[in-house]
Amino acid sequence: MTSIVIDFDFDDEYAEMLDRAGKNAFTLINDGEATLDEIKDLLAEGQVTKKIQDKERLGYLKIYDDEDRLVGLSLPRVIDPIEYKAWCLPKEKTYHRMGMIFIDEPYRGQGLAKRAAELFKMQFPNILWTIDPTNEPSKKVASHIGLTRNATLYIRGTSWRHTPWEHDRRLEVWSN
Repeated sequence: MTSIVIDFDFDDEYAEMLDRAGKNAFTLINDGEATLDEIKDLLAEGQVTKKIQDKERLGYLKIYDDEDRLVGLSLPRVIDPIEYKAWCLPKEKTYHRMGMIFIDEPYRGQGLAKRAAELFKMQFPNILWTIDPTNEPSKKVASHIGLTRNATLYIRGTSWRHTPWEHDRRLEVWSN
């Protein structure tokens, strides 16, 4: 049975998977240019500070299959109060962002991301998920756990807007 663990422990296997995730088009970390040593340093710093990329984390989410193999990961966090307006979220709920869900290549297509998202939602019922508009598998997972698209963000550098403009990237915002 698929299971998830959220803590700040990591080993080389987790670091190597995060390195692969960081180079995936949908889950870029540091624009895909971080080295494995930099990823390990990032994780080690996160163990101490409980932050990655300047955002407080719940821990490192590890996804295991029914044979207890590490098959995927995520970097979940609580949404900061100042982000609620940008993400178009109601302020009366506490939202958690699962971050990206990365399933390692050999394990894709087996429903592991769906099951991991279900398990996460059981612990944290209000979820925000940002999805690249071309990432159809993520849209299916979000829809499967009851999230709907509620906004589109246009991103340029570190600026976010909800209306089209000259942008470097577009993200769909899904929540419940």
